[in-house]
Amino acid sequence: MKHLGKILQSFACVAMACGMLLLLLVPFPERAGAEAERYLLRRENGTIEIGYAEAYAAYGGIEDGDIVLTGALCGRVETGAPFRSFVRAASGDSPLSDLLLSSTDGWSRLERLAAYRTFSDVLWWSEGESFAYTGYGFSPSDRETAREIVLIDGTLSARRIARAGATSLRIGGNASVSSETLVGTEIRTVQAASPYGCDGQAVYLDTPGGRRLVCGLPFTHDFVAEPYDFADEGALLPCMEPVSLTLPFVGSAPSPYGSHFRGELAHLFSTGTDYLVPQSLKRVKVTGGVLISHAFYRCRSLEEIDACGVDAADIERDAFSDCPYLQTVISPRADIRLLGTFRSELLPCGCTRFVRV
Repeated sequence: MKHLGKILQSFACVAMACGMLLLLLVPFPERAGAEAERYLLRRENGTIEIGYAEAYAAYGGIEDGDIVLTGALCGRVETGAPFRSFVRAASGDSPLSDLLLSSTDGWSRLERLAAYRTFSDVLWWSEGESFAYTGYGFSPSDRETAREIVLIDGTLSARRIARAGATSLRIGGNASVSSETLVGTEIRTVQAASPYGCDGQAVYLDTPGGRRLVCGLPFTHDFVAEPYDFADEGALLPCMEPVSLTLPFVGSAPSPYGSHFRGELAHLFSTGTDYLVPQSLKRVKVTGGVLISHAFYRCRSLEEIDACGVDAADIERDAFSDCPYLQTVISPRADIRLLGTFRSELLPCGCTRFVRV
């Protein structure tokens, strides 16, 4: 029995060696198929043919549906219609039904690589459920982390976005977002489909009544707003450390008419029960609207206010009286009240500049 065991062990070693030799001589079917594929690479100086291994090493991303290669092989590989259709659906404002029906049949190996590299770290949210790209299509997923989140419809909590560690957010036209969506998150870039819009600093919403400022982005430091007609309460709460603001008006609306009007700058940092104006905020420029009495209530850290764009008749004398650390104020109204001692000078535009003595 002892000798028989040794004989069987010897046979097993020989069989294993033969198997490894066969693996070296005969490539795996997938590898053979990948190496057999050839791709046309469009370059500035003409078109060349390359293999999968070369394309894999130089892969640089997807742009306008083409696969971009970098380095010495800088150029574009044209893709097939099914792949381009998939990329449009996965990159745009498509309903979940379109994503679930998208097929990867007939794709090249390079197209599969490009799709996986681009979309495998993305989570799509619809009706409270998350979906992920698996390499062969979309399916429900319980994955926690993602580089990018696509909110197709409905709402998503800031806590869930923060837990995912996402730095990019795509907002679908049927989604519902507010400043609470981004508070405490690491979101740095936002793409938004109509009726939403994003200028890289804030999200806006076009409504029948006008354009609303919905929320600022977390890492916006020098905020320059696009023109808007209304501002949501707490719209700038996601901005963690803003240094300067340029606004078309202070508060919720440009005029004091309407039961929901709030004329304080702190309205943009309101939680509903408190005002959380960041201490990092030092400069504010206002280009219109009205400045009511105590318009800068709870903005104690402000050092500069430029209200030259506001009509003198629309500025109350006590508009600036809550800012003990102001160093400079520019106002078209010359008899404003300030805390401390200031010298004044008339500017060529007709405004008065006040500088702390």
